[in-house]
Amino acid sequence: MNLMRTFWFLTMAAGLAACGDADKPVPEPEAETVEQHACGAANEHVFVLTTLTFGRENPAGVTNGLDLDGINSDADDASGCYKPDMMDPDGNTGVDNQFARVVPGLIAVGGEAIEGLVQQFINAGELLLLGKMSYVDSFDTDDCVGFELIRGDGPPNIGTHGLIESGQTFDRNPIVAPSLVEGATIVDGWLTAGPIDFDLPVQIFDISIILPARDATFRVRFDENGPVDGYMSGRVSAAEIRKIADDIEGGGNVADLVVSVVEGNADLNPDEDGVCQDISVTLEFTVTSAFLFDSAP
Repeated sequence: MNLMRTFWFLTMAAGLAACGDADKPVPEPEAETVEQHACGAANEHVFVLTTLTFGRENPAGVTNGLDLDGINSDADDASGCYKPDMMDPDGNTGVDNQFARVVPGLIAVGGEAIEGLVQQFINAGELLLLGKMSYVDSFDTDDCVGFELIRGDGPPNIGTHGLIESGQTFDRNPIVAPSLVEGATIVDGWLTAGPIDFDLPVQIFDISIILPARDATFRVRFDENGPVDGYMSGRVSAAEIRKIADDIEGGGNVADLVVSVVEGNADLNPDEDGVCQDISVTLEFTVTSAFLFDSAP
């Protein structure tokens, strides 16, 4: 029973009770208490990811991403395990996205299935990722925004362009808890929210592996009509990948390849021996407008 039907039922019940006892005064309804949020009115906006791919270098040394460790390291810097940082398209230095240098090698050994599989998951509704923004006063600048990264339930409608059609309404996935970020911001048309943990299923040949991105920052670009595209930058733990690979039955050389790629290219979180434990990764995406049943107009 939805909220409006419940309200109607209770109102009718109260009315019938009053009719049955005309001499008994009907109490005045209590004033409704509305909880005010520090960021102001709800002003919710929902979008769904329509594509999700690995960030690449384009051109060499330039990639989307963020400075995850606060260090602008080069090939002579032990703090980054001698893995040079890159630059973003706006000229910001210290960008950590070492996985961008790994992707071409993975593709060369059969990893072209990775992004194709992810797109299949998205279109089939098995990887429905929705962003719900709250308290949005402006798509240009807003210093107090709420953000949830939500797994939705599918399947979605797919348009003639082969991607999820805009304006659809989705349920939340009842099993996967959302990632909630308080105090996200919008600066110069970019939403920044984090940290967020995110698991990405990938496949090389017939071996499926979960790529877990940790402590990720989620960035979304807006135009005058709303969110358009963006990227997530985070880290992948070599030890976590190793554990996942060890649990894959029949993974064999493919699982070992992925582990060795991550371990051999790690550029974050050096241990006491100076060996980096994590590799930086950026995932790029496009989005379209959507609704959630719990916040549909």
